Amino acid sequence: MKRIACVVVLVAAVALVWVAAPAISQPKVVKIGDLGSKVGVFEGYGKYQTMGIQMAVEELNAKGGVLGHKIEIISEDDETKPAPAVRKAEKLILQDDVKLLVGVVSSGATMAVMDVTKKHKTIHWNSVSCAEFMRTTKFHKYYFSNQPDSRMQANGLARYIVDKMGKRVYIFYTDYAMGKSDGRQFKTALEKLGGDVVGVAGAPLDTKDFSPWFGAIN
Repeated sequence: MKRIACVVVLVAAVALVWVAAPAISQPKVVKIGDLGSKVGVFEGYGKYQTMGIQMAVEELNAKGGVLGHKIEIISEDDETKPAPAVRKAEKLILQDDVKLLVGVVSSGATMAVMDVTKKHKTIHWNSVSCAEFMRTTKFHKYYFSNQPDSRMQANGLARYIVDKMGKRVYIFYTDYAMGKSDGRQFKTALEKLGGDVVGVAGAPLDTKDFSPWFGAIN
């Protein structure tokens, strides 16, 4: 419910800023872009993102919209890949004229889309992605997020493991943007606490059989 409340507040804020423009430029409907994974490994995240936006918009529209302006959602599938994510983001901004882009799920795709929203000065709310670059090298003034990044998560997890489980750790991460970020940040956090990283390995994002790595971990 907290996340839905965040969506409602952000959607309302974007609509308020937009409709505050001179009357001649005000649209009758304020459009929001929903860009996420509709199929593939992150399909669940993408569907929940869409459901959350729909709930928020339904709540706002049931109350008359924002200053009398209804909110419309336009959804696109980013295919969990940077290139399609960029194409769909450009389409949502330039063709559909969305004023807020929500998404995307994969950190690799988010990294690419952040360049698009910066270029077009479009408000971008990150829904799921957590890699640290979103608050460092890729950060821009149109970008918002309610997600803890990999540094925050790593610091908390490293402290818990050292205090409760021991200092010898084998780091096993998912081999894509966020997984690499998680592994890198966790290694740094663990070593600062005196932890001993005995090995590091990554598996492809869609891996289902992890047995090839069991020997090294043991």
